[in-house]
Amino acid sequence: MERREIIADLLAKHPDTAINRIAVIAHSKHGDVFPSYDSARAAVRYYTGRKPGQKNELCANIIEDKKERVGAKIYSMPKSRAKAWVPYEIKGPCRVGVLSDIHFPKHDERALENAVNHLKGKVDVLVLNGDIADAEEFGSWAKSPKAVQTEDSVQCIRDGLLWLLDQFPKAKVIYKFGNHEERLDRYCWGRAPELVGMPHITWEGLLTIGQDLKPIPEMERIEWVKEQRPIMAGKLPIFHGHELPKSLISSVNPARGAFLRLIDTVLVGHFHRSSSHVEYNWQRDAINCWSTGCLCDLTPQYAVINKWNWGFACVDVSEDGQFDVHNYKLLKSGEVVGA
Repeated sequence: MERREIIADLLAKHPDTAINRIAVIAHSKHGDVFPSYDSARAAVRYYTGRKPGQKNELCANIIEDKKERVGAKIYSMPKSRAKAWVPYEIKGPCRVGVLSDIHFPKHDERALENAVNHLKGKVDVLVLNGDIADAEEFGSWAKSPKAVQTEDSVQCIRDGLLWLLDQFPKAKVIYKFGNHEERLDRYCWGRAPELVGMPHITWEGLLTIGQDLKPIPEMERIEWVKEQRPIMAGKLPIFHGHELPKSLISSVNPARGAFLRLIDTVLVGHFHRSSSHVEYNWQRDAINCWSTGCLCDLTPQYAVINKWNWGFACVDVSEDGQFDVHNYKLLKSGEVVGA
């Protein structure tokens, strides 16, 4: 038994006994723990906060749980405020289409239409893997106040989603938030904290309510994935890409960079570049990683010169969770080729 447990046990058995007498009993019965009377008395005084000669009227309530602190007060562990962080699961067998980085209203109409035409009628699930909205007006960098009108921008995103829902009438549609969607929350936290928590000051609220302030029934098909949660397409983790650790040096190959950050198989968007990477562990298991291209304007004002390309992906998921990834690039001609 620990010192405090011994003292607590004696105090509970002898609630009306002076602490000097408790010390004598502790020394005589537990000499291996209290080799002298003085050490036993010091321990009793420490755990009770009482002085020699005082009675122990409150000693019977000193300890109720051996895991709790012995003393004048009983302390309990506070409730955790941590929230569960669990993946969104897509179970097979099914075919999953993945579109990332559309950036409405800075989308490329031709690239988006070609990608949709390639997937249309062929997928059971459509994953909108982040940065579907550009949200330039909520960004933190300096920009012209006339560059984007928020109402027009939101309407374009809303119209874009309705068009996608119409193109995939039988597919489950999942909208995973990327770093551009997160701009709205950060904007409110820093500049309009009074609006935080209001249901209409969220992307779900802004996009599912029409200009007539009435809910849009078609939008009820969309399932929203927030808080940087991954989507598991069977055993394949799908991240937007901004969630990955930032401390590592960026790789020339985005897929390899994702591998270095997770040391696990993953499919990401975010980098606007189609790439793939494979490595083998010591058991000769293949660890495959992919990054998808974007479907937005390739020469935006903030990055006119870049290495971006248009692209998208399709994932076949079997009943046991195994998967086969088809990563596609879109050429300037509109042709779809393997990445």
